[in-house]
Amino acid sequence: MIGVDIRYDLNALFDTVFGIKHYAVPGESPEENYERLSQYGTPVLTAITFEGKEYQVYDKNGEIITQSFGDMELPVATLVSISRKKQIIKTPTPTGTVKELYGFGDWEIDVNGFCIPDTAQPQGLFSPQQQADALKDWEKIADAVRIKGGLMIHKDIHDIVIQDFATWQLKGSPNVIPFRMKWISDQPVELLLV
Repeated sequence: MIGVDIRYDLNALFDTVFGIKHYAVPGESPEENYERLSQYGTPVLTAITFEGKEYQVYDKNGEIITQSFGDMELPVATLVSISRKKQIIKTPTPTGTVKELYGFGDWEIDVNGFCIPDTAQPQGLFSPQQQADALKDWEKIADAVRIKGGLMIHKDIHDIVIQDFATWQLKGSPNVIPFRMKWISDQPVELLLV
C-alpha cells in the first residue's frame, strides 16, 4: 500500500471559506510556548477545550435532562476573534452628550475553523467527521459551557453560551469540514434567598 501525504493549505482555506487573509501557520517555537504538536508538526499554541462535566440538554420529548460530557479540544485549525461593546447611557445636550453610566456587554466570540484529520487529537477524535459530530453534540447543550485554555482565560472568560453553529461541505475537499460558531460570554450568578 502506498502512503499518501496530504498537506492542507490552511492559509488558502481560511481565505477562501471565511475571507480571513494572512493566516500563518507558526514556525518553530520554543517548546514552552506551545501545548502540543499537531500531526502535521505544527505547534498548537492556544488550544481551547470545552470542559467535561454534567450539562443540561433537551431530551427527545423536549424535557431538560442532565447529561455527562467529557473534555473536547477544538480542532487544531481554529481561529477565534473576541469583541465587546461598552454600554453607555447618553443624555443629549446642546453641545453634544453627557455620558452618565458605563457598563460592559457580553464578550462576543466568533469561532471559525476546519475539522481536518488529526491523529494527535487528545480525545481520540481523529477524523474530521468525528470532530464535527462532537461539535454538534456540544451545540445541543442548553447551558453555559465551561472552557479551558486559549484566549478565553486572558479575557477573563471562563463560561460561554453557544449561540450559533454551522457546518457544511467544502467542494473539492472531502476530508475538510469547515465550521463556524458564535459564542457569548456568561458569568455564573448566585442568588441568595433571604
